[in-house]
Amino acid sequence: MIFLKHSWRGLLFILVLLALNFYLWFTATPIVVQPFDSILAQAIGSAILLCFFIVFLLSMHIKFLTRWFGGMDRLYFYHRWLAILPLFIITIHEELSEAIIEVMNVETLLLGEANGAGETAQKLFIGLIVIALLSKFIKYEHWRFIHRLMIIPFIYGCYHAFYSSTYDLFNGSPLSIFMLIIAGGGMFASAYMVYTYQWIAFINRGKVTRIDRLNDSTIEIELTLKRKYKFIPGQFAFIKVFQKGIEDAPHPFSLSGQQDKKIYFTIKVLGDFTESLSNHLKLGTTIALTSAYGTLTMAKGGPKQVWIAGGIGITPFLATIRSGISLTQSIDFFYSYRNEKEAVHLDFLQNITTVYPTIKIHLHNTKTMGYLSFKDQVLEKDTEVYLCGPRLMVNSLIKQIRQTNPNVKIDFEAFSFMGTLVEDFLRLPKTIIHFFKRTN
Repeated sequence: MIFLKHSWRGLLFILVLLALNFYLWFTATPIVVQPFDSILAQAIGSAILLCFFIVFLLSMHIKFLTRWFGGMDRLYFYHRWLAILPLFIITIHEELSEAIIEVMNVETLLLGEANGAGETAQKLFIGLIVIALLSKFIKYEHWRFIHRLMIIPFIYGCYHAFYSSTYDLFNGSPLSIFMLIIAGGGMFASAYMVYTYQWIAFINRGKVTRIDRLNDSTIEIELTLKRKYKFIPGQFAFIKVFQKGIEDAPHPFSLSGQQDKKIYFTIKVLGDFTESLSNHLKLGTTIALTSAYGTLTMAKGGPKQVWIAGGIGITPFLATIRSGISLTQSIDFFYSYRNEKEAVHLDFLQNITTVYPTIKIHLHNTKTMGYLSFKDQVLEKDTEVYLCGPRLMVNSLIKQIRQTNPNVKIDFEAFSFMGTLVEDFLRLPKTIIHFFKRTN
């Protein structure tokens, strides 16, 4: 399966931490003798905290973790599912909790009894996860604010775990060290994302020196930086816009080109933020950006390639073509767009062979030609396929290509950092059925 092929190291990282969690709980020495259900209840409860610790950790956009998960879009897939997993295991923890022998029951003016803190954490966890499920239907800035509140039930949950446990979690044992890392690391990661990330990560700054309106729904921004920006064509960055009236929350965009200290972002209007950029962004506005992320780097690929871009998914391919690097690979480039008014740089693409004779362009207007299809299309041996575009399109084409070319190398990006949890949840039964059909 292509997804696991790219993200297996990240999945292994999660499974190792979960396995270590249960191992430490089942091998540690409790304060008093207790039934198995009591140990299991506490191990499952700590697994809930561990899931959120990993969620907070992934939110930090640590480079090596991003590589382990095979890119930011795959990392966010695990991020979403680790957030929803507690919905299933909280119920099991609650059922088993009756077996826990209460040896510590500390009260504070702030949180009340430790067991009460657990109930509070449970309600807040469930409430915030349900809101996350609805992220597709609420404004990004509201979703982002609500997302920050997840640290509150995490703190309540940690308090509940440490002060209602039948184990001494402060005695320096392997279990206590592990739990202190989960609690302290989760709080640190959350605090970093809320208070520090936007100052430390956005170290590159530049001024908007040109704005081109490519069509009614797409603009291209030229950003001139103080020093040359390092990235591999095909990557993307998170940006912050410092202009009154435009939301200053970070948003990811693919880099679509570079000329010395100038870089380009080709942006399609897809929501409130991009609409605000299109209508109100001014020349001279300061924009800060992170270092580059992304694994869709075609220039490093093999001698035979197929590029497939859908709509604004053309940006990583544009960056590769416009970067000035030598492209000697034999490339079939399929660009699918809704109609010519929404296409980007058509004139440039139609004349691409004058610059890169090894690139063969295939323009696909879905309004007149229907959806792009790769059913029954056999690719040459050792061909590498790169896709970027709407999530549904990318998933469909990967399935089509795999049916006829099961061994072809495929790499893709489909930026869906929010608003896909409902889709993932509804698609889960179909995914499970498809998996068992493939393995039987």
